[in-house]
Amino acid sequence: MSLHAQLSPEVIADLRRQKRNNAISSFFIALLTITLVGVVFAMFFLEIEQKDDVQIVSYQAAAREETVVERKQITRTMQQPTAAPSVSNVITANTSANISIPTVEIEPLDFAVDFGELDDFSDNWNEVQPDNTFEAIPSEMRVRCSREDRMARLSQNGGVDECETAVVKGLRWLKKNQNKNGSWGDRNHCGMTALAVLAYLGHCDTPDSREFGETVTKGITFLINYSLENDGRFVKDTTQHAWVYETPMVAYALAESYTFCNNLGITIPNLEEVTKRVGDWMLSKQHRSGSWDYGYDTRGQRGGDNSIGFWHIQALKACMHTGIWEKRIFNTPINRALRYIADTQQRDGAIGYRANADRKPGLTGGGLLAYQMWGRSDDRVAQRAADHIIGLTKFNYNSPTGNLYDHYYNAQAMINVGGSHWEKYNAIFRDQVLQNQNEDGSWKIPGGGKQIAHGGYFTAQHKSAEVYRTCLNIFMLEVYYRFLPGTGGEDEH
Repeated sequence: MSLHAQLSPEVIADLRRQKRNNAISSFFIALLTITLVGVVFAMFFLEIEQKDDVQIVSYQAAAREETVVERKQITRTMQQPTAAPSVSNVITANTSANISIPTVEIEPLDFAVDFGELDDFSDNWNEVQPDNTFEAIPSEMRVRCSREDRMARLSQNGGVDECETAVVKGLRWLKKNQNKNGSWGDRNHCGMTALAVLAYLGHCDTPDSREFGETVTKGITFLINYSLENDGRFVKDTTQHAWVYETPMVAYALAESYTFCNNLGITIPNLEEVTKRVGDWMLSKQHRSGSWDYGYDTRGQRGGDNSIGFWHIQALKACMHTGIWEKRIFNTPINRALRYIADTQQRDGAIGYRANADRKPGLTGGGLLAYQMWGRSDDRVAQRAADHIIGLTKFNYNSPTGNLYDHYYNAQAMINVGGSHWEKYNAIFRDQVLQNQNEDGSWKIPGGGKQIAHGGYFTAQHKSAEVYRTCLNIFMLEVYYRFLPGTGGEDEH
């Protein structure tokens, strides 16, 4: 006999409600579980990619074996123009950041109020239009940045198509003969590298250049790394005279590089810092005479000379254009430097090595250029210098008058004078430079086997001499468009 318990209708209804609730809860729990599992799997298998359509180019700068090099990146923050594609928009540079460079202390400057605003060759240096890549370059420099503008300036200023052809051949020779570490030459690497970089920038070949961008970037990177690895110096042995020449050459190249890169939106690690440091160094090491001297002596009896001083004056002008310093910082140092030049000028207008212009009268062009660069073209010192140059200058490449160092200054200075002075000088130098370029793009040793005054370096047989004379000749042929002359006399450009 079995006993059966009967459930009341209320209990049965309650059990059914529980069953429905359990079913609904199970459904939502299952749905939530599936969702969570899906999220986990998505996070596990999803590969997040950062697409970049540029190449990565690695540069290894020359470094001492004991130096630890930290990898950094050169970055570009502006959109690449289609007309001039870059070798790369992101370039990996090897720069050491673990080396401490001593802080350079600058004596307080007594700002001169009688020196003016240190005007440029013309009033439009700092007119920039940042909406377009090359329009962001200061207009003084922008004229070199398109082939059409270069060729127009070339024609207007008495050049010929062969001048541009020769410049490009020279730049291609430099590219072919660049060392693996980014430098040039077999000695005085920083000075030769600075000159080569300036030769490229004079043609507006920046790190964005299609043909030469990689070459230029390697050169700039070498100079930055060398500074970081050598306590801010650009030579190993500071007892050598080369120190006071290579330093301003490098400062000139770095400052102009910074101006281009900054306006093009290209960030090169440590470029600004190294440029600032070398500029501060030059300002702090001016001799009390107004010039600069060997060993960066500031109070010795020798008092410096114009050969050293001219490079510092050019470099400081390039530094001023960077915008890193306030312009007024340069007033007193440049006023003192120009007064030193005036004190070395003779009655006939010649400007020499030091007080005696008879020793190296060919430096007159450097003195004239210094006055022009700093807005003093109308000064009597400049006018007398221009008359002296055009009255006495000769240029036969294969004779002792083929002094490339003197004519490097003369060509720049005389195109700024303009008028009949420039017409005469252009006729003197242009074809001589064109006719003596080697087929490979370099230039012959000048002098025809005869000694040239203070020409021992660029007439030598070594590799750095070949780089030096090639750069000097390129500079002469770039005068037609490197800057907009705005200080001329008659028939002003």
